[in-house]
Amino acid sequence: MISTNRRKFLLQAAGTAGVVAMGTQALAESHAGPALPDVPTEGRELDIGDAKLFYIDSGGEGEVVVLLHSMTGSAHTWEKQFPALIAAGYRVVAYSRRGHRGSSAIDPNAMGTGAEDLKALLDGLGIEKFHAMGTAGGGYYLMDFAAKWHPMLLSITYACSILAINEPDFLQTLQAMAPYELLDKMPSYMKELGPAYRAADPEGKARWEELEHGARYDEKLMQPLLHGVTWPEVAGIAAPVMLISGGADLFVTPTLMEIAAKRLQKCETHVVPNAGHSAYWEDPKTFNKLLLDFMARHGASA
Repeated sequence: MISTNRRKFLLQAAGTAGVVAMGTQALAESHAGPALPDVPTEGRELDIGDAKLFYIDSGGEGEVVVLLHSMTGSAHTWEKQFPALIAAGYRVVAYSRRGHRGSSAIDPNAMGTGAEDLKALLDGLGIEKFHAMGTAGGGYYLMDFAAKWHPMLLSITYACSILAINEPDFLQTLQAMAPYELLDKMPSYMKELGPAYRAADPEGKARWEELEHGARYDEKLMQPLLHGVTWPEVAGIAAPVMLISGGADLFVTPTLMEIAAKRLQKCETHVVPNAGHSAYWEDPKTFNKLLLDFMARHGASA
């Protein structure tokens, strides 16, 4: 259980962690209060048999948080989350899925599944219980993982994700709100970042594009799912869930999240105003506060 004073500190850290990308030293100098930890940059490889996964592990004795990146991201995506989470006392693990920067490419003849790869990573690192946060495509594979291994999860946060749900009512609503034949014609930054953010932070937009470049080897290849995912599987997830949507997300609207929320056992929903499909990047102050508060309420000792 995180103490009251510690929680106040971590929320303060969350509020400042997203002001600049990869600039924690400058950030510390320009804000009163304790300096934030540096963003870990050194990664490692884990051999899971038919592939190697690149991961960044902050280390430490705290509860584990595993971060799952979007289809346009990699393990390097989380520079606005690492400092706040480490400052809060968590051990943070971020990894690249197959086909993403640092990890093995996807072999069309032996693709594996994202869910089983995550389980192999956890087993390799000796992680038995953890918090998980998946954004966009990361939430897609996290839902698939949770359908089978939810007892391992202390808490689950899905951010701006279609959740891999394969049910007609959900898919029809998704298609009506986000016609893929139109969205596919847009450049990534327009699909992934909200208009308010693009206008307000051109440097942040440029940094996002820099991280996206080379993050995915082949956009045509995508690992398959292990499950359906069906409403009964969604309803069977016992871990507490938080759904976050961006108010300006072209893919995942707050309405879509409310449809999913009704099917989950323990769920709360939040909207990050004006954020697009990358709320974690566009408004880390709000995003980090939501994540840290939710995990604090659902930790092992809570």
